[in-house]
Amino acid sequence: MTGILLRYAPFAAAAVLLAVAVHILTVLTLPALAVRTAGQLVALRTEGPGPALFPRSGPDAMVTPFADPAMLAVACRFDLADGPLRIRAQMGDAFSSLVVLSASGAVVHGLSDKAATRRLLDVVLVTEQQLRALESQDPEDRVPQEIRLRMPIAQGVAVVRSLAARRSDAPAVAEGLRRTQCATLAEP
Repeated sequence: MTGILLRYAPFAAAAVLLAVAVHILTVLTLPALAVRTAGQLVALRTEGPGPALFPRSGPDAMVTPFADPAMLAVACRFDLADGPLRIRAQMGDAFSSLVVLSASGAVVHGLSDKAATRRLLDVVLVTEQQLRALESQDPEDRVPQEIRLRMPIAQGVAVVRSLAARRSDAPAVAEGLRRTQCATLAEP
């Protein structure tokens, strides 16, 4: 009996190693083979610089893969070559967040509703040069009220998401997201 086990042990070990190698190779190459990333799907649904409210996710309509149907989202495309982008969003009663994605879909910045003042999130996306220009115009006796995020990218998508904790909260959350403002500021 042990003779048979010893004779087939190298084949079993080779099969296990081959299975592990195929599994690792598959996991590592799938993102490169994906047709569209989540960021690209979001960018496809936003046409201009103004905010675009996404339809609620469900079995028949998925905005992004594995999207939570209780999360409602609005997105704004931006190009900082046109100037800094100001985003003002009313945060909901439940969890809310702002995520800034690059054109390839990589997360560049993220903020939760804890960064909001009086449930209003006021964020300005800027390049290094634009940040210096804004800071030079700040009065010395006042602290800016907005959050200024220095961006390592010039183009991308900003996504504001809010949780509708109960199904009945969805219309109010959607209305709050519709009031999200995305505006390019004049160069200082």
